[in-house]
Amino acid sequence: MKILIAEDDRISRLLMQRILEADGGHALTMANDGEEAWQQLLASPEPFDVCLLDIMMPRLDGLGLIARMRASRPSRSFFAPRSTTGPRCRKPCSCPSPSIS
Repeated sequence: MKILIAEDDRISRLLMQRILEADGGHALTMANDGEEAWQQLLASPEPFDVCLLDIMMPRLDGLGLIARMRASRPSRSFFAPRSTTGPRCRKPCSCPSPSIS
């Protein structure tokens, strides 16, 4: 499975990478933020099967990246979590979530 991971927290990114590598058989692409993930999406000759996106990232957040992805590939379905936890955010996010199709 071809998977894109966009996560600005290095520890979280490495944890997801190790879990998926242990599962085996995945081609992983890592991005430090949404803008880098967008560039990876544009440069990839084959579409990603799964995109794991942090909702809060610098330069371009997860919701902004999903909006770009929907605009360029409207037939794709996406899911965005509505809240986040950790030192940056301790309560549910008030961001509007894109519709789930």
